[in-house]
Amino acid sequence: MKKIGIASDHAGYEMKEFLVGYLNAMGYEVLDFGAHSPESVDYADPAFLERCVAELDADPACVLAHTLSRTVDSEGRPFGKVRHAGRPVRRMDGRRFVLRHLLCRNELYNASMAVFRRSALPAAGEYEGFRYAGDWYFWMLVALQGRVSTVFEPLNAFRRHDAATTTQGERTGGLYEEVLQILPAIFSRMRTAAPVRWALEGKQLCRLHRARRRFGRNEAYERLWSRWCETYRCDPLRRAWYRIYGALPDSMFF
Repeated sequence: MKKIGIASDHAGYEMKEFLVGYLNAMGYEVLDFGAHSPESVDYADPAFLERCVAELDADPACVLAHTLSRTVDSEGRPFGKVRHAGRPVRRMDGRRFVLRHLLCRNELYNASMAVFRRSALPAAGEYEGFRYAGDWYFWMLVALQGRVSTVFEPLNAFRRHDAATTTQGERTGGLYEEVLQILPAIFSRMRTAAPVRWALEGKQLCRLHRARRRFGRNEAYERLWSRWCETYRCDPLRRAWYRIYGALPDSMFF
């Protein structure tokens, strides 16, 4: 059976769904790369590109520049606080950024808050096949190739709603299925001390534990929890390391 990939933005979602049905009827195997709902997820301010591109131009070793993001609801109303707004631009090694700002807490949670160099684009196939956590893995692969600049201005809006892909991934457990694949893949690219790795694995175990309580201990989540516990034994040890992660000295990381 021939395969064909298809994708659209949120405005083209209905047409994409029609074409998926049509291509299936024609005998094609369709690879649907999104969007997976008609709801817009994020958008950038006019000054976003100017500020990010300036960072890339100023430092040839910078492969990724991003801004802060403000969260809005399904109606576009802002809620919550924007942390760290107004700080000076932060520039750091990409490996440090991955360990401190992507694996511990994901600072790049939507595509409209970052710009990267084309030369840092990961090889085809490295990050494909992930529906929920592929962008997280993609940013890590890019960041590891150079330096990263953070512009502490909220030049992007991130929309949270029930139809968002991340929300669906948390509800079904699919997000944590993908994280289980991504963690060993990213650690294979970086030499890290065992306590650092344990702490970051403990972070994801804590997230999964909270998701089980939030979405109910259904069969899918119980099966997923069993897989995680089989892969990452000594769960209390890992969660204990995560609790002191912020206090670990840089010498353990780099």
